Amino acid sequence: MAAIISFVKSQHSLINTDESILSIALEHGFKNISSYNRLFMKMYRKTPTEFRKIYRRK
Repeated sequence: MAAIISFVKSQHSLINTDESILSIALEHGFKNISSYNRLFMKMYRKTPTEFRKIYRRK
């Protein structure tokens, strides 16, 4: 359950900050960018970069 909460919080950071994707992944408990990217692809069929571009508030 904690992992899901961290993942959701990381999505919020992607959308609402200019923080690097690596920093966001590490801040939310992922050991490396590869594991973060894999989970994103599994959940959304998008990379974190693609997710950010689509959902970022302008």
